[in-house]
Amino acid sequence: MLKALYLYSKERCPSAILLVISVILSISVLDGPDSVLSISALLISATLFLFLIRLSDDICDLPIDRVAHPERLLCRDQTSLRKLKQFRLLTIPVIFFITLPAAEDTLLTAAFLLSVLLMCWLFFLYKPTMPTLVHTLLLNGSLAFFPLHSSLLIKGYINSFAMYMAMYFWFGSVAHDLSHSLVDIRQITIDKIKPLNRINQNYLAFSSLVFFSASTITGFLLYVLKMVEPAFFYLLLINFSIVLYLEYHLIKKPNQQTAAPFYVFGFIFFLTPVLAEIIWKCTKLYFSIHIVTI
Repeated sequence: MLKALYLYSKERCPSAILLVISVILSISVLDGPDSVLSISALLISATLFLFLIRLSDDICDLPIDRVAHPERLLCRDQTSLRKLKQFRLLTIPVIFFITLPAAEDTLLTAAFLLSVLLMCWLFFLYKPTMPTLVHTLLLNGSLAFFPLHSSLLIKGYINSFAMYMAMYFWFGSVAHDLSHSLVDIRQITIDKIKPLNRINQNYLAFSSLVFFSASTITGFLLYVLKMVEPAFFYLLLINFSIVLYLEYHLIKKPNQQTAAPFYVFGFIFFLTPVLAEIIWKCTKLYFSIHIVTI
């Protein structure tokens, strides 16, 4: 099982990247330091959940990927596939075992996790029959879990900051998915065209701009409501300016070349402002503690 996990992680979701993204998504709504137990439980459960979603999505897409990407581990190695399915089942009780002892409100946190996991199960069960844009919206909605989970685990309730941040992540993630997936379908055989590429590519390019804008507006609301520091908003504005430049070329000529920058920058767009927020808060905390001790 460990070998299968290593090979899959190396191919589809490197552990270092997985951990960094989980940390940024999870501690984005924390106001200050908390117990080591709570923070550890938060980060481990968040990383496992993100891995679980990634793995479940790849397993769900196997019929498509066996044609489009036969070289992938899950498509060519049935033994690894079976072991990863077993690991997926083991992950669920582990998330509960790690999270609940550290939760501020155990019952509410358990109910929340059960609800989220049930919705995920139903989503992947019915995803193959869903309209492409619907399952794209719902799948990227999984990023909303992280700030909500953080707020509930640490505080015992979900505050407005966590809800706004959940929307910010959701919109940004959808924008990333729509923008980087565009290809020139004239250069691909019919059997290898993914569902998202069967939709009008100009429409998808414009839709990605709409979601980038929605994420930026949500970030602006976070700033206006004084939920985030200026560093968050200023960096978000810089990123949005770059997005507008990239979107101009994407909408003008939607293809793999104009979509390529979004594969990385689509994540950078909404993650780096949060990282700036975290660094700013940590710096303020450090100096406040340093001044008090002096």
